[in-house]
Amino acid sequence: MPLSAEAFNVLEFVWEQLPKAPDGEHVNFSKADIEALWHYGFVDTLAVPIASWHAAFDPHRQPDGAYLLNQADFLAKERYRYRGEIHVPFDARKINEGLYTDEGLQELIDESVAPSVWAPAGTFDQFLAGLKTGTRQPDGLIRIDMAAKQRIRQFIDQYPSPLRRLELIFDAMIAQQLAGAAGAMPAAATPDQAARVEASTFTMLPDHPIAAKGKALKGLEKARDAAPVDPAKPTAPLKALRRSRKGVRG
Repeated sequence: MPLSAEAFNVLEFVWEQLPKAPDGEHVNFSKADIEALWHYGFVDTLAVPIASWHAAFDPHRQPDGAYLLNQADFLAKERYRYRGEIHVPFDARKINEGLYTDEGLQELIDESVAPSVWAPAGTFDQFLAGLKTGTRQPDGLIRIDMAAKQRIRQFIDQYPSPLRRLELIFDAMIAQQLAGAAGAMPAAATPDQAARVEASTFTMLPDHPIAAKGKALKGLEKARDAAPVDPAKPTAPLKALRRSRKGVRG
């Protein structure tokens, strides 16, 4: 069964981790904090543009420009959160090497690369045009080799989408769970998995002020278990869930 964000009380967990000020019952957000929650993938970014997410916090804006919210205020934003499936982060190194037609490469880009990228207007198209130019063969086909896959990977790392950042967070948590309570790394762990287990989840993401306020989301499983359970929506432990992303080659 796929891993679904619907089963996890993410905002409740985030609230518990944030420092409360000035009275122990409120959180004090900056504009950058609000944007960080959007960019981390906690918000349904397709349905809720960042401008609309900002507007949702306008009632809490203080004269000094900060945003002051109590627990009810913050949890009311739950209606904006992402509830879709969470896949294994796309790994460009698993793309099948070989010759691609323009149509075949575009299918791969649309299904696997594009969901992982959030780049300024025109940047993605420029990257793809450059990739094709640099790898096109005399017969018109496009050769995707290790060097080309590395270029794709670097582009994704430079412009990760909010959904990819959320995928990385969950991937790190699952790796930590598989490592066991003693913190031992599974023998079959890849270098990337090891790095994710050893690092704070948030250190994999851009440096937003909220990153310094929150702990790594290694306890999100606990938050899910504490949430009310709808009998019509059966759930399962993180480690029991199987995840996949359509379009991954290899």
